[in-house]
Amino acid sequence: MDNSTGVPTIFNPVTLALNAIDLYTTNRTNANLFVEFTPVKNLMFRSSIGADIYQAEEDKYWPRTTGPGYAPTNGLGEIYNTRATDVLWENTATYNLTKGNHDLSLLGGFTFERHENTATDMQGSQFPTDLLSYKAIGSAGQKLQDNSNYDGWAVRSFFGRAVYKFKGRYILNGTIRQDGSSRFGGNNKFGVFPTVSGAWRVIDEPWIGFKLKTWLSDFKLRASYGLVGNQNLPYDAIYTRYDPTTYPFNGTSVTSGYLAGGTNGVFGNNSLQWEVQHQFNAGTDIAMFDNRIQLSLDVYNKNISSLLMPLPLAPSSGFQTEYVNVAAMRTRGIDVALKTTPVKTASFTWQAQINWSKYDSKVTKLFPGRDSVNLYLRVGLPPAGTFVNYIFDGLYQQGDNFKLNPNGKPGDIKIRDVNGDGKITPLDQVVVGSSIPKGSGNFWNYFRYKAISLTVNSTFAYGQKLNNLTFTNLTYYNSAFGSQGNVTVQGVTTGPQRIQIQ
Repeated sequence: MDNSTGVPTIFNPVTLALNAIDLYTTNRTNANLFVEFTPVKNLMFRSSIGADIYQAEEDKYWPRTTGPGYAPTNGLGEIYNTRATDVLWENTATYNLTKGNHDLSLLGGFTFERHENTATDMQGSQFPTDLLSYKAIGSAGQKLQDNSNYDGWAVRSFFGRAVYKFKGRYILNGTIRQDGSSRFGGNNKFGVFPTVSGAWRVIDEPWIGFKLKTWLSDFKLRASYGLVGNQNLPYDAIYTRYDPTTYPFNGTSVTSGYLAGGTNGVFGNNSLQWEVQHQFNAGTDIAMFDNRIQLSLDVYNKNISSLLMPLPLAPSSGFQTEYVNVAAMRTRGIDVALKTTPVKTASFTWQAQINWSKYDSKVTKLFPGRDSVNLYLRVGLPPAGTFVNYIFDGLYQQGDNFKLNPNGKPGDIKIRDVNGDGKITPLDQVVVGSSIPKGSGNFWNYFRYKAISLTVNSTFAYGQKLNNLTFTNLTYYNSAFGSQGNVTVQGVTTGPQRIQIQ
C-alpha cells in the first residue's frame, strides 16, 4: 500500500481471478463469390469478389474488491471495440491459343481492394456501484479514456500478361501493371511496373540424347528482370495531423484548439510516390537419376530507388519525422537448394534437403547533401543490423595518463580515442560488427517407414556478430555481481558503458 495515496501497490491475484471481468468476443466472416463464362472459344471472363470482416470487443471491469478497482479508484471499467473490413474485387479475361508449335496465353484484368479499420476505447472510474460494471460505463464519474482511431486505404490495378511458348521448351513471359494507391498524393498515386522473363527447357532439346536422359531427368535455365512497387507506409503519411488540445487564455481560463503534429509527430508529405525495386534474377533447375537428386540455383540483384523512409526533423519544427522518397539501396545474393532421396523402397523412404543462402545489402544513397543519418544508418553500410560502439582499450593502471577520463581511477575502462582529437566523444564510435550472417540455411530430413513418418528440420547461420548484453552488463555495469568505474564522454561522467572488445 502506498501510504501517501492509499493506492495498493501489490494486487491480490485471487480476487483478480475471481472478481474481475475480462470478456473477449470475436466475430469473423469470410465470403467469396465468383462467376465465369466463355462467350467464344478459348476466351474466358471471370469476376470474383471477396470480403473479410472481422469484429472484436473486449469488456473489462475491476470492482472495488480488486486492487485496480479499490479506493480511490472505486471501480475501473473499459470497453474496446475494433472492426476491420477488407474487400477485394477482381476481373480478368483470359485467351489461350495453340497452333502447331506455338502456344500463346493472354490475360488482362482489373482489381480493386479497400481496407478499413476502426477502433474505439472507453475507460472510466468512480462508478456509483459495481452491479452494472462495464455495461454502464457512461455512469463513470471520471473519464480516463475516450478515443477512436481509423485506418483506411484503397488500391486499384490494371494489368496484362502474355506468355509465349515455342515447341514447349522456349518460354517468354511479359507482364505490365499499373497500380494506384490512396497512400500517395494526388499527382503520384499511380505507378507502372513492367517485368519480362524467359526460360529454356534444355532437357527437351533433341540433341539431349537418350543416353544422357538415362541419368539427367530435368535441366532448365531461366532469367527475369522487372520492377516491383512498394507502398508500405502509414496510410496518412501524406497528411499533417492536428490533435485537439487546450490553451490558456487571459491567464485564468482555457480554450479548446488544435495542436499541429499531434501524438505521432509526423509532418505530412503530399509528394510521396511509389518505392520502386529493380530486380534481376537468373537461375537453373537440374534433376538427375529419376529426380532422386534435384538442384536449384538462383542469383539476384535488387536495386531499390525512391526508398520510403522517415526523415528525422529538427525539434524546432514541432514534428518528429517526415516520410520522404530520397534513399536507395542495393542487395545481391545467391540461393542454393539441394534435395536428395538416398533411400526409396516400398517400406522405407529417406529424403534430405539442404538450403543455403548468402546476401549482401548496403545503402547507396540517403538525403541530399547527407551520407548518414546516424552512426548506424550510413551510405555503404547495411540498412539494419550494424553494431556501432566504442572500442575497449584496456583498463587504467596506476600512473596512467587520465587526460581522456579526468574523473577516472585505476581499474576503470579505457576507451580508444579513434579520431585522435584528445577527447572521447560519440565520433570515436566505429563499426564493430553486424548481425547479418555471411551465410544461412536449413537442413531438412524426412523419414517414412510403412505408415510411420518423421520430419526433422534444423537451421543454421554463421559469420554474424552477437551482442552479448549479459556479458557486457555484468562486466562493465555496476550490478549485484560486480562493478566497474565510470566513463567520461565529452567531459561528462556518464556511468559504466557497453564497450566492444577488439
